Amino acid sequence: LKKTSGPKYSKVEEVTTRAIGHITSILRDTPEIIIADGRYGFIKGALLEAYEEASLKKVDISEKIDRVLTNRIMGIPIFALIIWLMFQFVFTLGKYPMEWIELGFGKLSAL
Repeated sequence: LKKTSGPKYSKVEEVTTRAIGHITSILRDTPEIIIADGRYGFIKGALLEAYEEASLKKVDISEKIDRVLTNRIMGIPIFALIIWLMFQFVFTLGKYPMEWIELGFGKLSAL
């Protein structure tokens, strides 16, 4: 901002400088820091009234599954079991279409 001059402004500047010095000597901090502390204190108070941290402690089913499946000790055996079950399921279920295909080719070869 442009600094103005004149008797009125010099008197205001003198009073302001004395007030800043007085605040600094009493509170042992600069006015800027005191104002910022007041703002942050207001924000903290508003957060304490409006923010509820209990909702963060709720653990959903997905997090419980993750804890078990990503366990250092049990994670690999569980993974191997799931892969083995999928393998068995695919080949057990795939047995029926394979029989149909073999039956179809058997009938084609008989022609």
